[in-house]
Amino acid sequence: DGVIIVNTDSKEEKTNHIVGIDASNGKILWSRERTDPASDKLPHKTVYSTPLVAMVGDQKTVAVVSTHHGWLGLNPQTGAVVWQHQESYPNRSVGSPVEKDGILFATLGASGKGKLSDALRLKPGGEVEVLYSLDKDDGLGYVPSPIFVGDLLYLSGMLPFRDGQVVITGKLGDGVTVERGAEAARLA
Repeated sequence: DGVIIVNTDSKEEKTNHIVGIDASNGKILWSRERTDPASDKLPHKTVYSTPLVAMVGDQKTVAVVSTHHGWLGLNPQTGAVVWQHQESYPNRSVGSPVEKDGILFATLGASGKGKLSDALRLKPGGEVEVLYSLDKDDGLGYVPSPIFVGDLLYLSGMLPFRDGQVVITGKLGDGVTVERGAEAARLA
């Protein structure tokens, strides 16, 4: 639609901006600052993920995920908030969010201290339904990169869990057979 959306970040100034740029001439159409909260409970976390186009009914939005503002769905022409979920997360957004048939999925993590994810369904009018959440107890790896292939969501770095326990460990070819590796892949 002629707008380039860019996440910017300044660790020194503890600010982030989401900027809409006119693709035809490079002029800034809008800029939305995302500052850290006044509280020092959550340190500044750089945003590494890429914005994603997500539909709310017939309305196109740009979904962005960050530590201090959770999910935001912005109007790409004006930068106005169309929908929001989760006011903040304790971790940074590294792997870019993905979308399939109105379902959004993103992962967050920081320094091996925490990993979490949310799957959301956007409803007309900006309502957000949480379909499920995963964290490290579910075997979620450190900042996995999600991808939809057909109707399946794949995540890198998942562990082979059964009944809440990791059941296969080791390296393929070095104590783990190809058959056990295939079983681990199915469980993960």
